[in-house]
Amino acid sequence: MIPRWLEEDQNHLIIQANRCLNESSYVETKSDNERLSLTFNKRIKAVPFHIWVDGSAHSQSLSLEWLEASESDVTVWIKPKMNQSALTMDLICHNQSNVTLNVIILGSLRNFAMTRSVVLKKQSQLSMRTSVFSKGVFSLSESLDLTEEFAQLNHQILVIGSQSDNITVSQNVHHKAKGTESQIHNALVGNDASRIKFDIYGTIDKYQAKSKCYQHSKGIILGEQSWIEVDPKLIINEFDVEAGHGAAIGQMNPDELYYLTSRGLTEVKAKQLIIHGLTTPYLDALPSKSAQLYVQRQIAKKMGGH
Repeated sequence: MIPRWLEEDQNHLIIQANRCLNESSYVETKSDNERLSLTFNKRIKAVPFHIWVDGSAHSQSLSLEWLEASESDVTVWIKPKMNQSALTMDLICHNQSNVTLNVIILGSLRNFAMTRSVVLKKQSQLSMRTSVFSKGVFSLSESLDLTEEFAQLNHQILVIGSQSDNITVSQNVHHKAKGTESQIHNALVGNDASRIKFDIYGTIDKYQAKSKCYQHSKGIILGEQSWIEVDPKLIINEFDVEAGHGAAIGQMNPDELYYLTSRGLTEVKAKQLIIHGLTTPYLDALPSKSAQLYVQRQIAKKMGGH
């Protein structure tokens, strides 16, 4: 079901089964039975724009392309059907484009695989945040290619696992040009008996001097049976670069939980407060209060609230 506040916003597209149900002057759409392509023109600039991707009985394929020197702030809401197996998403940022992109995964899933390809051209900038609030088995495999000089990527993923969720993510950042920069930040929360696994690869090719590649992951284990694993890797084939990775995964401090519950908070509310520092950047990045409240409710559901 599409949220009412989103339907009332004029700047949105509704997508079902690889076709758009409405039109927008900001976006050119092309579709066939297998793929839907969206091209953002320069006029969108600072206007926040929403794309709601409703579930399909089949696999879906979606392409988002930003023209040269375009600017946009886009939020993509993805809610697959339970039996849907896959979604492919291709993102292309052309020269000097400046894109802010939020991607939010919702719904109950049986076994859903998402593949995402990102290509950044010369002097393009992409700030992308992905939040995973789905239930069930979910996998994300993404290829993030900085193909031309001075491309910049700031990429953040928030995953909240609960009950028996099984979530796997593979990130592959590839620096293929000089002076490119990438920052990867992952925030992971394991509740109940959920399992979360991240494999992170950062590669700087030979002769791509002055490039920077950084990875950082932070995870909090809240459930006695929950499990988080992060495996960061750097493949550096050039000397004149900067690179680093780090991961901090730990169990919730029981003293913190006791302190909060002893002052009247329920265990659920106490856990929500403990992870507040991880979730706040994702909420603050959303373009409206309505969107923030909607996501807050998704977080509360994942943490055992209502």
